[in-house]
Amino acid sequence: MLMVMKAERSPLEHTLRDTRKREKRHSTFNQHHRQLLDRLRDVEWVASSKLEDRPKTKLTLIRNGWMEMRSSATGIEYHITEAGLAALTQPRLKTPGAF
Repeated sequence: MLMVMKAERSPLEHTLRDTRKREKRHSTFNQHHRQLLDRLRDVEWVASSKLEDRPKTKLTLIRNGWMEMRSSATGIEYHITEAGLAALTQPRLKTPGAF
Protein backbone atom coordinates (compact mmCIF):
# COMPACT_ATOMS: atom_id res chain seq x y z
CA MET A 1 0.00 0.00 0.00
CA LEU A 2 1.40 3.34 -1.06
CA MET A 3 0.81 6.29 1.24
CA VAL A 4 0.84 9.81 -0.09
CA MET A 5 2.25 12.32 2.35
CA LYS A 6 1.43 15.97 2.25
CA ALA A 7 4.42 18.14 1.58
CA GLU A 8 5.17 20.45 4.46
CA ARG A 9 4.85 24.14 3.76
CA SER A 10 7.85 26.34 4.11
CA PRO A 11 7.86 29.27 6.58
CA LEU A 12 7.61 31.61 3.58
CA GLU A 13 4.40 29.92 2.42
CA HIS A 14 2.93 30.28 5.91
CA THR A 15 3.88 33.97 6.00
CA LEU A 16 2.36 34.61 2.57
CA ARG A 17 -0.84 32.83 3.51
CA ASP A 18 -1.15 34.82 6.76
CA THR A 19 -0.44 38.10 4.94
CA ARG A 20 -3.13 37.38 2.36
CA LYS A 21 -5.63 36.72 5.14
CA ARG A 22 -4.89 40.08 6.79
CA GLU A 23 -4.70 42.28 3.71
CA LYS A 24 -7.70 44.41 2.85
CA ARG A 25 -9.85 43.23 0.02
CA HIS A 26 -11.22 46.28 -1.72
CA SER A 27 -14.55 45.74 -3.33
CA THR A 28 -17.05 48.08 -4.86
CA PHE A 29 -19.31 49.64 -2.25
CA ASN A 30 -22.73 48.19 -3.08
CA GLN A 31 -26.31 48.30 -1.84
CA HIS A 32 -25.77 45.43 0.62
CA HIS A 33 -22.89 47.29 2.25
CA ARG A 34 -24.94 50.49 2.29
CA GLN A 35 -27.96 48.81 3.92
CA LEU A 36 -25.93 47.23 6.71
CA LEU A 37 -23.89 50.38 7.43
CA ASP A 38 -27.00 52.55 7.41
CA ARG A 39 -28.26 50.61 10.46
CA LEU A 40 -25.02 51.53 12.29
CA ARG A 41 -25.03 55.21 11.35
CA ASP A 42 -26.70 56.87 14.36
CA VAL A 43 -25.73 54.49 17.17
CA GLU A 44 -22.47 53.77 18.96
CA TRP A 45 -22.24 49.93 18.92
CA VAL A 46 -24.88 47.47 17.68
CA ALA A 47 -25.23 43.85 18.82
CA SER A 48 -24.79 41.23 16.13
CA SER A 49 -28.20 39.80 16.99
CA LYS A 50 -29.86 43.05 15.86
CA LEU A 51 -28.31 42.90 12.38
CA GLU A 52 -29.04 40.68 9.42
CA ASP A 53 -27.04 37.47 9.29
CA ARG A 54 -24.76 38.28 6.33
CA PRO A 55 -21.27 37.01 7.26
CA LYS A 56 -19.64 37.74 3.88
CA THR A 57 -20.96 41.31 3.83
CA LYS A 58 -19.77 41.89 7.41
CA LEU A 59 -16.35 40.46 6.60
CA THR A 60 -16.02 42.69 3.53
CA LEU A 61 -16.98 45.77 5.55
CA ILE A 62 -14.42 44.94 8.23
CA ARG A 63 -11.61 44.14 5.76
CA ASN A 64 -12.19 47.42 3.92
CA GLY A 65 -12.17 49.41 7.15
CA TRP A 66 -15.81 50.51 6.83
CA MET A 67 -16.89 48.75 10.04
CA GLU A 68 -15.29 47.60 13.31
CA MET A 69 -16.10 44.57 15.42
CA ARG A 70 -15.58 43.94 19.12
CA SER A 71 -16.43 41.22 21.57
CA SER A 72 -18.31 42.21 24.71
CA ALA A 73 -19.99 40.43 27.59
CA THR A 74 -23.25 40.36 25.61
CA GLY A 75 -21.64 39.05 22.40
CA ILE A 76 -20.24 40.50 19.17
CA GLU A 77 -20.91 44.18 18.44
CA TYR A 78 -20.34 46.30 15.34
CA HIS A 79 -19.56 49.99 14.83
CA ILE A 80 -19.31 52.15 11.70
CA THR A 81 -15.92 53.83 11.10
CA GLU A 82 -15.14 57.24 9.62
CA ALA A 83 -14.32 55.49 6.33
CA GLY A 84 -17.73 53.81 6.46
CA LEU A 85 -19.46 57.15 7.02
CA ALA A 86 -17.54 58.62 4.08
CA ALA A 87 -18.60 55.71 1.86
CA LEU A 88 -22.25 56.23 2.85
CA THR A 89 -22.16 59.92 1.97
CA GLN A 90 -20.76 59.36 -1.52
CA PRO A 91 -23.33 59.39 -4.33
CA ARG A 92 -24.56 56.04 -5.57
CA LEU A 93 -23.22 54.75 -8.85
CA LYS A 94 -25.78 54.76 -11.62
CA THR A 95 -26.00 51.69 -13.77
CA PRO A 96 -26.44 52.01 -17.54
CA GLY A 97 -30.11 52.15 -18.46
CA ALA A 98 -31.19 53.33 -15.00
CA PHE A 99 -33.62 56.22 -14.71
